[in-house]
Amino acid sequence: GGILFHHHDYADEVYFLMQGTVKFVDPDGYVYKTYGPGSYFGEVDIIFHQVRQATAIAEEYSEILIWSKRDFEELLDEYHDMKEEVEEVAVLRKAREKEALEIAKKGRIKLTEAELRLLTEEKSNLFNSQYQKSL
Repeated sequence: GGILFHHHDYADEVYFLMQGTVKFVDPDGYVYKTYGPGSYFGEVDIIFHQVRQATAIAEEYSEILIWSKRDFEELLDEYHDMKEEVEEVAVLRKAREKEALEIAKKGRIKLTEAELRLLTEEKSNLFNSQYQKSL
């Protein structure tokens, strides 16, 4: 496992999870989203031109296909039907993000102090390439 990106990082990649589990954690340590195999994420921040809204952590060994922002945008420009669908999903995900975080805080789904320490100490972005990578 490891950190894919940190809260407030520049959004320059989209991730396609082939194997493993990735959780999204807010700056206070609340886990409010979990993605499994077959999921993709990171597109919301690119579509809305914003920095990363959470820290993404691979919980275990994961296989992830990573597309650069440029390649992702070129794909969407070429396939208009796909672009519409991805943008619709991004709008829904963005709208549900606040609600998911409120639910996580009520349910007290939070990282331990040790996990938070590791999160803040980890400064390197594990993914800086445009190909599939294993953690």
